[in-house]
Amino acid sequence: MAALEYACTTHPKDTITVLYVSDLKSGHNRFIGGGSFRDWTRTEKRNAQELFERAREKADSFDVDIETAHEFEDPIRYIVGYAAEHDFDLIVIGNRGLDGFSRLALGSVAERVVRRASMPVVVVKADNS
Repeated sequence: MAALEYACTTHPKDTITVLYVSDLKSGHNRFIGGGSFRDWTRTEKRNAQELFERAREKADSFDVDIETAHEFEDPIRYIVGYAAEHDFDLIVIGNRGLDGFSRLALGSVAERVVRRASMPVVVVKADNS
């Protein structure tokens, strides 16, 4: 939401697209671990719709219209590819601010998007307080 708020305040006249990317690795790991891939996809679809509802409320508070897109894919590849395919001028991405071992173990989607994107990327650190 911090990234959306930044986008709404700094680019209120632009088309803003909110992406929700369900990482297929997580779904496959859940399946391998004994969970149901179908249940995971259902949950992810519900999570995306809930996020989009909150995003629309946030954007409405700034009088900004948004578009939404949800995909089951590798997050980095999808974000960078979607932005290039749709000729985005800028990517605004949130970052949870993981440090140390957590960041090394999980990697940073934001950091990898910054390295791979062909357009400028603004990373907005989420307020974890």
